[in-house]
Amino acid sequence: MRRNRGEVNRLRRTRWQKLARSLEKPWRHRARSVGHGFKRLFAPTLTAAEWALYRRHPRQAASSAPRLSITLTSYAPRFGTLALTLQSLLNQSAVADEVVLWVHAPELRLLPESVTRLQKYGLRIVPCERDLRVYLKSIPALRSEPNTVWVTADDDVRYPRDWLASLLAGHRADPAAVICRRAHLMKFDAAGRPLPYRSWAKQTHFTGPDAPLFVTGVGGVLYPPGCLHADATDEQRFASLSPNADDIWLNWMLRLQGTRVRRVGDNAEPVTWLSSQRVTLFKSNARGSNNDECLVRMTEAYGFCCFRALDSRSSVLPVIGLGELEPVQSAVDALLA
Repeated sequence: MRRNRGEVNRLRRTRWQKLARSLEKPWRHRARSVGHGFKRLFAPTLTAAEWALYRRHPRQAASSAPRLSITLTSYAPRFGTLALTLQSLLNQSAVADEVVLWVHAPELRLLPESVTRLQKYGLRIVPCERDLRVYLKSIPALRSEPNTVWVTADDDVRYPRDWLASLLAGHRADPAAVICRRAHLMKFDAAGRPLPYRSWAKQTHFTGPDAPLFVTGVGGVLYPPGCLHADATDEQRFASLSPNADDIWLNWMLRLQGTRVRRVGDNAEPVTWLSSQRVTLFKSNARGSNNDECLVRMTEAYGFCCFRALDSRSSVLPVIGLGELEPVQSAVDALLA
């Protein structure tokens, strides 16, 4: 379909604005952006090479209790790069019992052969009659096997080979905690209410558990059994309160349950496939106002006092204020610069 002249001019202005903003950044940020761009460019080649080696020497999951499974979902616009993500998940240095792909039943026939043939390497494809959208990767898993240790993943990311091993190391150190690779640091106003999402400290250096960390699913999250509130799988509630922001819903559910959050790894920007970002919720959620609208609805329904810092003994501490955290965050950033 041909674009009209107005749309073409708008896209050109947007590209120039992005370029201008990038040139305003410090040289360290520009260098980091270029390096990240090269990672994304060569990610498919590296994944294919690693997969070719894996197929010659496949590994079996070590027997463990409880069961460990990776869960994700996808939909037709992302099927073109889905096999690459699945290969990176199946080719981990620590092996899960299985990788479960949840697909809305009408789209099952659209899965490419590059995906379906991975079933002999540990992939299980499960059709779902109900389209739960972003919740399709977590809710069916939690309902079907509540005693399994579930690790959520996104369908547009290349996961490094030590990804699962790092999450498991955090789980062994604190079996009752939710373990994540990527998190934001929530910020609050004087009354202790969450500030708008865009004002939070993104990709914080804090590792928890004594900080109000907000888990972001794109980096991968390990959920042990019993870590979420009973409402977690209530479709009517999450569909009305946070329909397109599963991260917000799940963060509230784990805090309501009194579960600690620990972050492992370097909290780096995820490496996504170049073509997969044509369809994404990021613009409407993080850049738009959807996240803030969901935060308001969740606060009205459940309150915000569940976001209190927890120490290693699970005792509730006073809410950490913005003024207390900023000097510490600045000091850490200065040391790591």
